[in-house]
Amino acid sequence: MTSGQSEPALDALRKAVESDPKQLVTRKAYAFALASLRRWDAAIDAWREALKMDPDDAEANSRLGALLMQQKRYGEALPYVETGAKNDKSPAAQYRLGSAYLQAGQIEKGAAILPGPGAWNNVGYELADAHVNLPKALEYAQHAVDAQEMESHDVELSNLLPEDLACTLKIGMFWDTLGWVHFRLGHLDQAESYLRAAWLLQQAPVVADHLGQVYEQQKRTEKARQSSFSSSAQARRSRMWSSSVAQRNFSPPAMRYRRLNFRSVSPRAALPASCGARF
Repeated sequence: MTSGQSEPALDALRKAVESDPKQLVTRKAYAFALASLRRWDAAIDAWREALKMDPDDAEANSRLGALLMQQKRYGEALPYVETGAKNDKSPAAQYRLGSAYLQAGQIEKGAAILPGPGAWNNVGYELADAHVNLPKALEYAQHAVDAQEMESHDVELSNLLPEDLACTLKIGMFWDTLGWVHFRLGHLDQAESYLRAAWLLQQAPVVADHLGQVYEQQKRTEKARQSSFSSSAQARRSRMWSSSVAQRNFSPPAMRYRRLNFRSVSPRAALPASCGARF
């Protein structure tokens, strides 16, 4: 919906709701339109009104819960997400429920719904990003790294599978999370070790940003400046590549993969044995 179309369309939907207040589909369309225009508070109110007509509607509960989570109103969102997930067993709904539990501080419930290294990594990152329950965040982040590094040891170059190639990305993401947790805990040396390893492996803008914050805390101004520059440059390259692909309608060239010796890149060798938490 373009800006020129937005007000007339909203006005038409508003009048449709007023003319037949019992039409749930019209109320949903109105709420969708408000959300598409980023009018979050009005969209939340519109979904609440829709739920007055059908409190168990899975879509309305899920959408309202997602909007409240987006506004970081996690405790308020949880009942709606739970109701939505009760009537919607799709992976997306269950993932949203697990995330809502984590964000609301119900860690065990969230982890039970989202098992595996990827979920453990997400738990650690979400807790660290919210700056809450950091010892538990360290446990989950470390457990995710342990499991993923163990999986990477079984990769054979002569028998590569598509899921094996994803190990490189996962290891980088998980090291970034563990480094970010250490940063939140004030363990700057450990944080630098993991984040630098993640940057060497992935060179993702978010990793550069995290590493730059470590350098700032260490008063290493030049390093922080370089990291900030790297983050901005990488983000620009990503945007330019995406735009180029969209405009020219071609697929990116096949990536060249090589067998990575994760032990040679891993920051573990530089860390004391006692720094890693275990379940």
